[in-house]
Amino acid sequence: MRRLVGNGSVLPPKIYRPLIPLIGRGRQGIVSFRAPRQPLKNPFRIFTYPDVLILLLLSAIQCVILYPFVAILSTLFKSTYPYLNEADIGLCYLASGSAAIIGGYVHEKILDRDYRLLKEKLIYEHEALTGTFVRLEDIISDENFPIEKVRMKTIPVHLFVCVACCVSYGWCLQYKVNLAVPLVLQFICASSPLLG
Repeated sequence: MRRLVGNGSVLPPKIYRPLIPLIGRGRQGIVSFRAPRQPLKNPFRIFTYPDVLILLLLSAIQCVILYPFVAILSTLFKSTYPYLNEADIGLCYLASGSAAIIGGYVHEKILDRDYRLLKEKLIYEHEALTGTFVRLEDIISDENFPIEKVRMKTIPVHLFVCVACCVSYGWCLQYKVNLAVPLVLQFICASSPLLG
């Protein structure tokens, strides 16, 4: 942390030093006085960027949806399905855990396909517009390739599905439908790529 050690030439206070220094023993040029304090910057300035604000809002909605599923699952299932014992309720957590693994893998394949399709579309458009052959490196370079289009393409659909699952989940528990239905809804919501 630069506030404590500057550029690494200032010795940190004793509370921040390791008990057994394995790396950096005998370094030359260490000064024991305190590094000059850097002015504090406003951390809330990041909220002025619209793209960051949208991503934070989407992530917040996802967390508000999924974490109550996991946090109160045992309490809700115990009161809604009294025939379940603690081991059965513990097994119900496998739905969200396996969904996170499977959802990550499936969404990776979807992103790869969308990335490939957009790349092919950009190459085709550039060649049709200019009539010249274009190198792949020119299309996929950071300044030319709109990767945010690929990453954000499916976000509204996933958000709608998660909200619909949350509403359906509450309805299923209120009317005490078959246990499989809330577990399937939990699986669908937890497989969303927004949580990864």
